[in-house]
Amino acid sequence: MKVSQLENAIFLDIPGFLTDENTFTDDASIIRSLNRSAAVRRHARQPQDYPVARGLPSYSERPPLLDGKIDRSFSADLGNVRTLYVEAKVGDVVIMTPSNHFDHLLIGEITSSWDKEQTLYLSDYVGEPVPYRSVKWLSHNLTRRDFRNRVARRMQNRKAITRFDSDLYDDIFRLVYQRYVWGGISKIDVFAPGYSSADPTVTIESSFLIKYAVAAYAAIEKGEYDAFSALAIEEAADRYFDADLVIQIAQSFGSPGGYIAKLVGSAAAIVVGIFVGMALADESKSQSQIRDEAGQQIVKLQSDAPADAGVDWDAIHRSVTVGRVDDLRHKYGRAAKAKLGLTLEGHTPPQITALDPSRTGE
Repeated sequence: MKVSQLENAIFLDIPGFLTDENTFTDDASIIRSLNRSAAVRRHARQPQDYPVARGLPSYSERPPLLDGKIDRSFSADLGNVRTLYVEAKVGDVVIMTPSNHFDHLLIGEITSSWDKEQTLYLSDYVGEPVPYRSVKWLSHNLTRRDFRNRVARRMQNRKAITRFDSDLYDDIFRLVYQRYVWGGISKIDVFAPGYSSADPTVTIESSFLIKYAVAAYAAIEKGEYDAFSALAIEEAADRYFDADLVIQIAQSFGSPGGYIAKLVGSAAAIVVGIFVGMALADESKSQSQIRDEAGQQIVKLQSDAPADAGVDWDAIHRSVTVGRVDDLRHKYGRAAKAKLGLTLEGHTPPQITALDPSRTGE
């Protein structure tokens, strides 16, 4: 698989692969276009020995044979075409691996379904189109060494396309995304770039905010958010915090520092993000402004989420309309920002792999 950052595109080395809206509906059409693409490559390499490629109807819908068997490289091309142009879905993660173990990976998301207008032209194959998939490149400084061994080993595969098994997704998502939901588990990173003290108590307010937000989610799940919001914030956190919802809450204040919260429930990270965000809101904003902005954020998250996400959006939206936002902001949010620079905005995940149970059993 190849990449064009200028075009925000990924594509295969199949120049002259002619397409229309029906190309990827059956193998016969794909094989015909692959046979033409092979002719384009042969002519480009040895123009004196091979003619210019002809029109698409001139090529067979049967795969080429080698010693009476289907050419293995052609079979690989056919499988790669199916994977990239038929099976890859919007939102799928793409990782382009360099040959060097220490070089940065190029990581992106597929942003749209393929259509016949998605073609580009390469200088080596003048006038011959190449279909591509659109991607959005994510900002990362990750290398293969940052991933668990079982993931890093798969990245060493030099095939054009390697598909990761679903049991490896969580290992990948935890590094690629600040927040994600996968298989009923959700995760969020909270960043603390301002830590510069030998005093261990400077983390108290920030840690409490994480605990309070998890407790708020537990109250929402139990249908008891009204009772939760009526309590003093400390009592509410103590009474409703549910350790059974926590897979991992880890913290580190090296460089970069922060928290990683990995929780049971598709909506857990959403609620934690919403409540921590309200607590860290700008001092100049009124409580009603903060609630309005949180409500708008929830609406956007809901519009971006799949319909079967299993999230009670009405309950989450209602939770930001009541409660002690100002108490939380003034007593804990203010100190968390002053002492740690606590924020939901950041690019590099907190470096807490030593505390991460998912890295055991490599």
